[in-house]
Amino acid sequence: MEKGDQGKEDSGDRISELTDEILFIILSFLTLKEVANICFLSRRLKILWPLIVALSFDASNTLGELRRNGRLRKKKRTWYINWVNHVLESHKGSTLNEFRVCFDLDWTCRHDIDSWFCFAISKRVRKLELDFEEVAEETWPPGGNLDDEPAFAFCPLSGYLCQLKTLTLEMSAYNMTFPNFPELTNLKHLAVSA
Repeated sequence: MEKGDQGKEDSGDRISELTDEILFIILSFLTLKEVANICFLSRRLKILWPLIVALSFDASNTLGELRRNGRLRKKKRTWYINWVNHVLESHKGSTLNEFRVCFDLDWTCRHDIDSWFCFAISKRVRKLELDFEEVAEETWPPGGNLDDEPAFAFCPLSGYLCQLKTLTLEMSAYNMTFPNFPELTNLKHLAVSA
């Protein structure tokens, strides 16, 4: 092989030569932000990433920023909600092994949270983690009474929760009710804190 030919061969898309199984393994070790950053490297990665089975929306760096400057809360919440919604709109897989949302969210975000919950359940999620840690000042509904605000819409979907193997709920100031809570026959791990 001549020197010029070797340069052309090295510049090809070698990632796309890997099997789907290997590419999914690689993607499973990356965060969603890392996946988004590397998708430009390969045509196949662009096709495969919407099929990944673990969606973890980790914004730890942003939470740290909010701890230092709570005035950024509204701007960062909007950014986070848009990020999650964009990824969910792009997702093409039929199932999810894991769905994790962790950010400073409160009752004002309940409609988005409800839609995320519905999305996860519709994908037959096995591990669901909802962590709505408030790191800045607490925000309460007008009048200061959470009992006056509608609860999250988990109730109509509670019958689908029996598919879960892991459920983690960490919510500080939420009105959540689960009437007629189903038997969680497949549940192996449960963590609830308020």
